Amino acid sequence: MVGDGSALYAVQALWTAARHTVPVTYVLLDNGGYAAVRALGRRIGVAPVPGTHIAGIDFSALAASLGCPAARAERSEELPAALDHALDRGDDAGPFLLHLAMADGTDTLYEPWAR
Repeated sequence: MVGDGSALYAVQALWTAARHTVPVTYVLLDNGGYAAVRALGRRIGVAPVPGTHIAGIDFSALAASLGCPAARAERSEELPAALDHALDRGDDAGPFLLHLAMADGTDTLYEPWAR
């Protein structure tokens, strides 16, 4: 599991996993930004933190462009079938990225210290 902000630090890992047919399933939680960095900014009195809203990145398309198959789920009722598909592919199928849309819950993230 990885967040959308964290994924951008090393998205090229998808290319490597695809080239080496690594049997790994990535579950990417997309809340549209660097929530941990925003929480840290609030903690140190910087708000809003510039450059932390990264909404609109199509991680499924990005993964596919790096050779890693992917799917996206946007509603909670899609999650069980999406997880079944992602996890039942078999080790020979190589990597897979499941892109999950999430609500932006930064108001309560890392509470109480990030107030």
